[in-house]
Amino acid sequence: MSLIKKCLLLEFLFLICAANLFSQENMESIPGGFHDFVFGDSLETVKNKLKSDSFFAYRGDPDVSMMLAPDKTIIDTAGSGFIERAYFIFFEEKLYQITLIMNRQMIDFYTFQTRFTKKYGNPDSLDPTGMIWEDNDNRLSLEYPLTVKYVNINVFSSLIEESELNRSHEEVLREDFLDTF
Repeated sequence: MSLIKKCLLLEFLFLICAANLFSQENMESIPGGFHDFVFGDSLETVKNKLKSDSFFAYRGDPDVSMMLAPDKTIIDTAGSGFIERAYFIFFEEKLYQITLIMNRQMIDFYTFQTRFTKKYGNPDSLDPTGMIWEDNDNRLSLEYPLTVKYVNINVFSSLIEESELNRSHEEVLREDFLDTF
């Protein structure tokens, strides 16, 4: 290849890399929550926000509430319009995950995929269950058939680690128990 062709090829590759770098710089960061709901909001703050938010049909505390564990709470509420149902999950009464089940009669998966890709860039992970955009602090996932999840990675990772430690301890206890026979 001649020197001129090599220079042109090198220049072309440089322009492509620069364009990709520039386009990634213009992408927005993954949000730390949805709408007015921000990771770290207290349980009471989220309840108050839900009462006045038109995306949700929250009417206050139900007769029966759900606690996943002593330090984990979930608010399950009906949505309104584009949102069918929503789950706000708390650890130590601080919001760390929001799951929105969307109304597929009003909006479709492709619309979300296109919007998220335009706003946040190409997904960091893609598989048959959906796609994930992620940064150091937050994760946004779009799952089939049409669920949008916002997760605080730091809290979620610590809960996973804690769960694995508990599971390891339970396995040791199980083996000790079985050894008594």
